[in-house]
Amino acid sequence: DKDSVGAAWYNTMQHVSGGFETQFSFRITDLSRHCKTDVTIEDRCMARGGDGFAFVIHDNNFSHALGAGASSMGYGGIDNSIAFEFDTWYNSELGDLYQNHIAVHTMGTEKNTPGSRSRLVTSTDVPNLSDGNIHTVKMRYEPWMEADSLLDPSYGISPYSLQWIASGAGTLKLWIDDLDRPALTFPLNLGNILALT
Repeated sequence: DKDSVGAAWYNTMQHVSGGFETQFSFRITDLSRHCKTDVTIEDRCMARGGDGFAFVIHDNNFSHALGAGASSMGYGGIDNSIAFEFDTWYNSELGDLYQNHIAVHTMGTEKNTPGSRSRLVTSTDVPNLSDGNIHTVKMRYEPWMEADSLLDPSYGISPYSLQWIASGAGTLKLWIDDLDRPALTFPLNLGNILALT
């Protein structure tokens, strides 16, 4: 359904500020073929799987939170959250990249949004997320900075993220399919960004 939204959450709170690692698989099927240009060129008009989805960490006293649908991918509007989005749809009004991409968004303890002012980092160095195949994701957060991370080709940072790492940073790495080479590495301090219990 157009603008449908859903969520799946752990039933028990997971303590993540001291570090965590998780792995999951996903598959996006029933693809649409929609071009936002006047001229349709086969290799420039890609099949899309709606707006995508997000892996969200939040602590807002409501264990089964659900944000807005469409470009908000279920996390827009959830306060005290950070969202790792797997974005398959081009939303020019949000400053999206045209290609499918991964991005990390937070507004700290305020309501999260998919807009560019909340974007910590983004990468297009990912496989086609809406190709109908099963994709495996691994995420690892460590509350200290790994020195070799700064030299990793997948390392990224945005001017917006500087305010969140001023008093120290850890490292988050995200892999998609190739579990030997991160698709995204960036500085992150969950304790500075969110009010975690």
